[in-house]
Amino acid sequence: MTTQCILPAETVCHILRYSCPRDIFRWRAVSKWFHATTYDASIWRYLYANSCLPRPPGPFSSQSTAYLEQALVRTERLAQSWTTRPMRDMSHVELGVEQQPYGGPVGDPIKLLGGRWIVGCESESRFVLYDVDANPESRRQVIWEAEHPVETWDVCLVTSEEGQCLIYVLFNYNNEDPDMISWIFLEFCLDGVSGKPCGVTVIDIPSSSKSVFGFSDAVLAVGNSPFIYMVDTLVFDMRTRIFYEFPGFLIVLDETRHKVGSDFTVSGISSCVLLTSTHILAVYECSDPRATLIQAFTVPVDGSSISNGKGVLRLSHEGVSDHISSGATPLRNSIVDTLTGTTNVRLLERLDVNHGLNVTWGDLILPRPFGDDADALPVTIVMNEKFVKHKKPHKFQSRDWSFRIDCSEDGYLRGFCIDDSPQRKFMKFTVDVTQEKCTLAVGEFLYPKWKHTKDTDLDPYICLDAASGRIWWTKRCDNQKAVVLVVDIE
Repeated sequence: MTTQCILPAETVCHILRYSCPRDIFRWRAVSKWFHATTYDASIWRYLYANSCLPRPPGPFSSQSTAYLEQALVRTERLAQSWTTRPMRDMSHVELGVEQQPYGGPVGDPIKLLGGRWIVGCESESRFVLYDVDANPESRRQVIWEAEHPVETWDVCLVTSEEGQCLIYVLFNYNNEDPDMISWIFLEFCLDGVSGKPCGVTVIDIPSSSKSVFGFSDAVLAVGNSPFIYMVDTLVFDMRTRIFYEFPGFLIVLDETRHKVGSDFTVSGISSCVLLTSTHILAVYECSDPRATLIQAFTVPVDGSSISNGKGVLRLSHEGVSDHISSGATPLRNSIVDTLTGTTNVRLLERLDVNHGLNVTWGDLILPRPFGDDADALPVTIVMNEKFVKHKKPHKFQSRDWSFRIDCSEDGYLRGFCIDDSPQRKFMKFTVDVTQEKCTLAVGEFLYPKWKHTKDTDLDPYICLDAASGRIWWTKRCDNQKAVVLVVDIE
C-alpha cells in the first residue's frame, strides 16, 4: 500500500524549506512519496540561498541538487561539532608544488583557491594549476607560459553572478630593460563540472596605469564582491570589465575635517582597502591625531568618467572613528534596507583569544544618496563588543601561537587557535553576527585526533577554508618545491 500525503506537493515543499537538511533526510524514510518529494530542487536552492553558514557560492543553475545537498550537510555537520569535538581528519592529499625562487603570492602562504585549486609558478615562467579533487594523474595542468622570467605575481578566485568560477593571475616581468616593467592580467574560466580551465582571456590594463604600478609587488585583493583591487592602484569591476582609480585624496565634509584636523594627509599613515558588494572602502589610520578616516566609494552609474580605458570612483560617504583601525576586515557583506535604502556593512575590528574569545566589530551605516551625483554623506559608525571565557583554562606553552579564521559573507565566522607547544593543541570557536545579536561559542583546548596525518607534519601556520571544511599548510619546502598538505576535517 502506497502512503499518500493529503497535502499538495507544492505545500509540502514550501514547508520543508523551513526545515534543516537533517530533518529532510528523516522525511525521506516516511514513504516513497516523501522520498521523491524531498529531492525537489526548489527546496535545496531555497535552503542554500538562506543559509548563513560558510559554504561555496551559490545556488547557481550549474549546481546540481546533489551538490547543494552535500555542501549544506557538510557545513551543518561542521557547525554542530566544531566547538564540541576534537579536530579529526577524514582524508588528506599531498601536492608537490614547484615555485620560482622569489615567486608566489608575495609574503603569503600558498593559497588553496575555493578549497580546491592551487596555482604555482615553475621554472620562473610557467603557471601551473593543481586540482586537489582530481585524480592523481590529472591534478597538474600547465595554464600559461610567460615570455620572460616572472618577477612577482599573485592569484585570486572569484565567482561571477552567473556562477562561473574565475581565476585571476596578475604578474610582472622585466623585459630586459631595467626601466621597463611589463604587467599581465589573466582571467581563467573553470568548467563547472570538471573544474578544469576551459578558456583564458588576457585583460588589457590601461596603459596610463602601468607606469603607476612601477616596481610594486603584484598583489590582488578580493572579497565577496564584484571588485578586484590591484597593486594599490586600480579597482577592476568584473561586471563591466572596466578599471577604476581612486580620485585625489580630499576630505569633503566639514564635520570630518573638524574631527581629524586640517593637517590630516595621507602621507605617513597606514591604510587599507576593503571590498563589499556595494562599496569600496578606503580606511586611513593616523596616530596624530588618533583617528581613522573611512571613505566609501561607488562606481559611477552613467560611465561618463571613463577615459583612456579607465574611470574614476565616486566618493559617496565619509566618516571618522576612534575605534576602527586599518587592520579591520569585512565580517558581514552589505545589507541594503529595501525601505530606506540605507546600507549596513559590518567590520571585524578585533578578535582576541588570550583570556577568552573577545570580539569587537563595527557597523558602518551608509545612508542612501539623493542622486547618482549627490555630494558625499556622513557615515554613522556603531561599535560593539562581546566576550566569553574559555570553557577550560589553558596556559600557552610559549608566546608563539596563532589563530586562523574564515567567515561567510553573511557574518558567520569559524576559526581555531593553535599553540606552538609540542602537543599542538587546538581551540575551535565560532562567531555568529548574521543577526543583530552576536552569538559566540568556544571549545576546549584539545589534541587533534588524526587518522591519516602525522603529528610531526603539523605546522602552526595552518590555513583554513571554512566553506569546504579543509585546512592546508606547507609541509616542507626544499629545492624550490613545496609539499602542500590538504586535509579534510570534521
